[in-house]
Amino acid sequence: MLNSNSSLKWISLVVLIGQTTALVLMLRYSRTQQKTNNEPRYLSSTAVVNAEIVKFFTCVMVLLWSNGGVGTGVFIQSALH
Repeated sequence: MLNSNSSLKWISLVVLIGQTTALVLMLRYSRTQQKTNNEPRYLSSTAVVNAEIVKFFTCVMVLLWSNGGVGTGVFIQSALH
């Protein structure tokens, strides 16, 4: 049986793989749609930055969940310094 730390690693990996796969599929789909004018729908770099922001908040939420919330995370940080 997997311990909780190991299962959290696998859950985090699966969530981030799912998020990245969904991003790639949505970007591909949106780029293949016909445009009504000659302007680009969005910059690819903007989509990548937004995806990284979503990944960051996903990782923060997983860390907070694994450490028992915001108060525990603040306590750990203050104990380290």
